[in-house]
Amino acid sequence: MKCLKNRGFILFSIVNSIFLAFQIAGFALARNPRLEWNLSFVLILVFGSVIPGTVLGVFVAWFLKHLREKKEAAIHKKYEDGWLVEGYRTLGDSMDKKVPPASLAWLIILVSYVPAFLAYYPGICAYDCYIQLDQIIYGSWNEHHPILHTLVIKAFWMLGETIGDVNVGIAFFVLFQLLCLSGSFAFCIHMIKKMGAGKAWYWVLTGFGALFPYNVFVGLSVTKAGLFAASFLPVLVLLLYFFYERRDSLRLKKEDILYILFLIPSVAFRNNARYPIMVLIAVFLIAAIVRMIAKKEVCYSYFRLFLTTLTGFIISMALVTTASQMLNAQQGDRREMLSVPVQQLARTADYHSEEMSSGDMDVINEFILDEAWRLYDPVISDPVKRHVNTWYALHFPKQTAETYLRLLKEYPSEYIDSFLANNAGYLYIGDRTCLTVYGDAPGHGFVQTDWADDMYAYGASHESLIPWLYNILEKMNSENILQRIPLIGMFFVPGYVLWCFIYFAVVCWYRKRDPLVISIVLAVLFIGTLLLGPTVQMRYIYPVWIFLPFLAAVVFGEKRVKSDS
Repeated sequence: MKCLKNRGFILFSIVNSIFLAFQIAGFALARNPRLEWNLSFVLILVFGSVIPGTVLGVFVAWFLKHLREKKEAAIHKKYEDGWLVEGYRTLGDSMDKKVPPASLAWLIILVSYVPAFLAYYPGICAYDCYIQLDQIIYGSWNEHHPILHTLVIKAFWMLGETIGDVNVGIAFFVLFQLLCLSGSFAFCIHMIKKMGAGKAWYWVLTGFGALFPYNVFVGLSVTKAGLFAASFLPVLVLLLYFFYERRDSLRLKKEDILYILFLIPSVAFRNNARYPIMVLIAVFLIAAIVRMIAKKEVCYSYFRLFLTTLTGFIISMALVTTASQMLNAQQGDRREMLSVPVQQLARTADYHSEEMSSGDMDVINEFILDEAWRLYDPVISDPVKRHVNTWYALHFPKQTAETYLRLLKEYPSEYIDSFLANNAGYLYIGDRTCLTVYGDAPGHGFVQTDWADDMYAYGASHESLIPWLYNILEKMNSENILQRIPLIGMFFVPGYVLWCFIYFAVVCWYRKRDPLVISIVLAVLFIGTLLLGPTVQMRYIYPVWIFLPFLAAVVFGEKRVKSDS
């Protein structure tokens, strides 16, 4: 078969096999919480993933090759420089005047949020809100939650106190956040329009911004996810634009300035966003140097992106550092970064404490205080993590590392199962454990909408202006009704998000549009930080989840135009 000779067959087969392996492991773990990674199971996993994965890889490679040949035959043109097919709208063309302006999309999306805002008035104050509010009221600042985001909340809280009603301050914050989120969608729709996507994609993306249910609930929540998503999404879309544009120059345009301005809050409003941005800076610099060595020419586009990304990162970190020093903020505990090893050690101790050596148990009890390893929960590290003694790991790294590695050698199955169980929601499309990670109480579904009790002590309270709509939405969220619909519900849990990005990357590579992969790499790196986190939650992955339809519009949405030739 000709498809066996094209460049996509092997990579498609590898990706399919890896995907199927994780699905088989996730399916087995969901039915048996303690998998034994013996030879028989490994053989089942390998043959159950590699054989169908290869067959599917052959089919996908053939199908894409067939589509490409059909497209080339239709327009009688070959690929230009391995980038775009002539006969498709490019950035050099004027934007299609038939596509409505982005301002209309902004208005539609913003108006669509109003009913839910009135139903949840003044907003959703769940999980971390009261912790940040404690800092605002008592002045005991801490860097665990992004300090600049806490200062934004403080500004609106003080506005409410000045008016005489803190609920009004919360409402103004929520309105501001909804305005930013809907504006972010509209801006990205505008950029996708500039990249040649037509009217159909305009309405698809507008409908996604208005109707995807997580959008409004993230916008209503007084936590860092909303403002971070509103700034990070344009960063991802602008990276698509820069590589689509192919501007090999150091001269800055307005898009470069906007990129820096969006990058600053992206780094400032989410602590774990710093690490993928740091990797991205290194990637741009290495790519520029490699290009210069290989082709004996300076690649100004990579140098420009290196400089603009570095500038935005430095400005953001300078603002965060200055605010922390001025407020004398304490450094946040790093235990969140230890979630994976904490879970692995806790699981191993919980299941094998009686057979483990006294030395290993002594180290674990010094690292995890009060024998909290007995609180091990496969899907969330918080119960154990709250008792982690990071001081011990920092001051006795050799003993901690030796115990960790020795137990890994003795109980590899527990380590693997611990990682897969904690991250099942990101890796297994059939996972539903992430829906009830905080229990079955009202407001504790996959979309957390409960009102933290501590907020009442500060004079804030939930005062729905449309009670009947609130009751409907609360039932939908608390009982995870959307997520439990057969087949359709799969698109409301994040198990498919990472795999979509990986498949998009392979398709871009296959279609010889490799530079578009940079945005995907940034999204995957961000998800990588989540795999090291304490649990699977919608608000964690939401900022890259909403990037998927915009990526699809660029990969598949070039608009055909007639060629004069």
